[in-house]
Parts: sequence; structure tokens; C-alpha cells
Amino acid sequence: MRKHILWLVFLFCCGGSDHKVVLYGYDQGKHTMKFQFEVFKEKRPDGSTGFRLESVQSQGVGTISRNQITRVAHLNQHWGLIDSKVDRVENDKRLTIRSNYANGKTHIEIQLNDQTPKIMEVASEHPPLIELHPLMYGREVTTAGSQKTYTWLDEGKGSLTSSVIRFVGPEKLLMAGKEINTLHYQIEVVPQQFDDYYLEPGSLKILKIQFGLIQFLPPGVEP
Repeated sequence: MRKHILWLVFLFCCGGSDHKVVLYGYDQGKHTMKFQFEVFKEKRPDGSTGFRLESVQSQGVGTISRNQITRVAHLNQHWGLIDSKVDRVENDKRLTIRSNYANGKTHIEIQLNDQTPKIMEVASEHPPLIELHPLMYGREVTTAGSQKTYTWLDEGKGSLTSSVIRFVGPEKLLMAGKEINTLHYQIEVVPQQFDDYYLEPGSLKILKIQFGLIQFLPPGVEP
């Protein structure tokens, strides 16, 4: 569950410009993870605007285990799924997940290496969310102490699920020896268990993620 939620982390800049972010993950102070996200605003064939999301997540534990997850997705103007492809490579295993929404259903194909794909369909009235975007919840959940439940598609399980996002409130954060203003949000990863997200006021950029002893920070900032 948490691995999927981590995919929900990215930054988007208003005004139609492309935006890119890199976050480094530290487990008990040791650098073991990297996330890179890039979002492009694009015009759809029907004239509407939407987004293209390109993401790379990599993790290494010495020479014992290394894995990488990449995603390329097209989303509508409401962040709903148009189509997506995810490749997860762990050592010698490759898992590919393709999904697209049409006519009230999301069609999902999951293939491990060269095996026969597993096919699932999930019905929903509207294109489902596959990511929970800071630009979305940062504009919708704005009162300290308030929260909202978002329904999103768990592509691996082939089902819709829900997560609560709550706004703790404005909070000062010490980063690289400087005190900065942030907006503190919490995202539910399993029932009643929340990860902490700290956003930059105004831009809604993610400045820090914290769960347990693991932190995700921008380049140049260490635990």
C-alpha cells in the first residue's frame, strides 16, 4: 500500500509550464531511494487540456536487491486516468501494468515477464484517480483540522480504494539549518495510519515526506 502511495508524490507548477522534481529517500539516515517526477501540460485530441506524468522510482539495498519503477501516464484535466503504463523491475523480474479508461470501465493488464497477462476491469462513472496530487488536495483541503476522503484506483489489485487526506495546518520546518513555513498534510496509507507531507505555501511543492524513520528530502538537504 505504501509503495503505491509514494507514487502519489510529485510537484506541478501552474501556468502550463513543465515541472520536474527529485526527492531522495533516507532510511534511518542512509540514502537508499530516489524519486524523480516530471509533469507536462498537454492538449488532448478533443481540445481539452490534460497532463502527462513521467515518473521514476529507484531503490537499492547494497548488492542484495535493486528495483526501479517507471510510469508514463496521461490524465484528464481533473487528474482522472486516460491511460498509463507502469514497469516494475526488481532484480531479474519485470512486472508491466497497462491501464486505460473508456466507456465507464478501466481495463487493466498485468504481465509478469513473458507470462500470459492477467486482465481485470473496474467500473466507475468517471475516470478514476491513480495519483493523489498536492495541487489537487492542497486546493481542496485548506482549513486546518479538516479532511477529505479520496477514492482512487489500485491498479495492482484491480479495485477502487479510499484514502483520507487531512490538513494539520501551517507549520514551521527546519531544513538545511533554515526555518521555513510549510503546510502540513497527512495521507492515510492503511486505516488509521498516516504519512506526513510538508508543502510549500503558494506553489504547493512537496518539501518533505516523513513516515517512521524514513524521510524524503530535496537534493542538498540531508536528515
